[in-house]
Amino acid sequence: MIYLDNAATTLIKPEAVYRRSNEVLRYFSANAGRGGHAASLKAGELLFDARQRAAEFFGAPNERCVFTFGCTDALNLVLRGLFAPGDHVLTTAYEHNAVLRPLAWLKKTEGLDYTVLFPHADGVIPLDDFVSALRESTRAVIVNPVSNVTGHVQDLTAIGAFCKENGLLLIADGAQAAGHLPLSMQTIDYLCCAGHKGLYGPQGI
Repeated sequence: MIYLDNAATTLIKPEAVYRRSNEVLRYFSANAGRGGHAASLKAGELLFDARQRAAEFFGAPNERCVFTFGCTDALNLVLRGLFAPGDHVLTTAYEHNAVLRPLAWLKKTEGLDYTVLFPHADGVIPLDDFVSALRESTRAVIVNPVSNVTGHVQDLTAIGAFCKENGLLLIADGAQAAGHLPLSMQTIDYLCCAGHKGLYGPQGI
């Protein structure tokens, strides 16, 4: 078989992922935090350990790491829970439907406003475009650090500094970037990732 869809889900996982997944499913497949028996307690320990490792990997405090059903679910959780009517958001034409569709829905139903910035002929969206689109009501910038369509990499350091300087939240769709590019919660306020892409984990996390 020839498989060309690794950007959507990595087909070949490291051997350690297969072994650990098999071990957990065989021996610790209990409900973490839902029982007092040994398997449930062990599952809770494993979950805590996974959260701690993920937090360390992205430079975040342990209590700021939340497991969801996947990146789209995480993005919806952030976008649908963060904004008030009249808020304005900056985003880019490079974004996935997991960002653009919720923004369109929020504009229609909740009165959110947003501006989509488009790349120039060289594929770059200059920081000046973010500066020019800034409004008094702008509350956040939403970007994917690397496009799954063109491979364009955003300058998160510069965008993060711009956000900090203007009191804006930086929301990153890390579905394609996590595991491939260095991402740090020192720069990003909300980082949403997919475990089954560049992090080589199973689907559904």
